[in-house]
Amino acid sequence: MNVLVFLDSADGRVKKPVYEAISYAKKLAQSAGGQVHGLVLGSSDEADLKSLGKYGLDVAHHVDDTRFSSFDSRAYSMAIGRFVEANPCAHVVFAFNHRGKAIAPRVAARLDLTYVPGAMALPAEDGTVIRGVNSGKAFAHVKANKSGMVLAVMSNAAGLLDESAEASLAAFDPGLGDDAFSVKVVKVEKMEGGIPLTEADRVVSAG
Repeated sequence: MNVLVFLDSADGRVKKPVYEAISYAKKLAQSAGGQVHGLVLGSSDEADLKSLGKYGLDVAHHVDDTRFSSFDSRAYSMAIGRFVEANPCAHVVFAFNHRGKAIAPRVAARLDLTYVPGAMALPAEDGTVIRGVNSGKAFAHVKANKSGMVLAVMSNAAGLLDESAEASLAAFDPGLGDDAFSVKVVKVEKMEGGIPLTEADRVVSAG
């Protein structure tokens, strides 16, 4: 069966934490003889999407709809749910960032799948997954009670793949009406002159 990855993006480019989520999904899909599909909502750079084949993405599905330019967890989860309903996937994978934490539980509820936040390893043969708890200071072994899972993956859970491949592109229309979008952004203030912590290649902490 195939595996879906939510391609979280900003300013048309997929965020770095998603790279490892893709590699995690690839290893998960290979064990089931499937492919990795990605879904990106809103504006996106085609060259950037194609380059994700390096990390294991087979097909990038793009929802080219400006209404997704403002983050709305309800609309996002509805679009992801409709994709899986139209294109069955055994598992759905997210990066364990703020958007993943907001959307993944809603997707799991909509699709009636087991939600595993903070996954730190691939599922074992019996469906057991190791997840981080207490800010990663402890570990829990959880076992899915359903065949499918929604996994929000922590960094360093599977490592990055480096393949000589290019993802193919496809369009998807979730068919959402304006009533699905409940968030209205009145002002955006972006950080200038720095790199967001989740986008940094290396983080040094003391104390």
